[in-house]
Amino acid sequence: MRAASAVLISALLALLWGAGYYPYRSLTLPGEATPGNSYIALALGVGFSLTIACSLVTLVFYCSRHGHDEPRRYRKER
Repeated sequence: MRAASAVLISALLALLWGAGYYPYRSLTLPGEATPGNSYIALALGVGFSLTIACSLVTLVFYCSRHGHDEPRRYRKER
């Protein structure tokens, strides 16, 4: 394993650790509970994001199946 690969893997593992530690630490701190409005906003945001993502993937498959992404073919004039 080269040094660059070892540095890259260790940096990615550090990011993964941070991505797991920060939410864990935030959820275990004592204090006030999250207000109910935050959960509603989170649910609406996730629902909207999933709707947009599914719609875009559907459009990609539709265009691919119906040939809308094929290059235009021009007729040769005689």
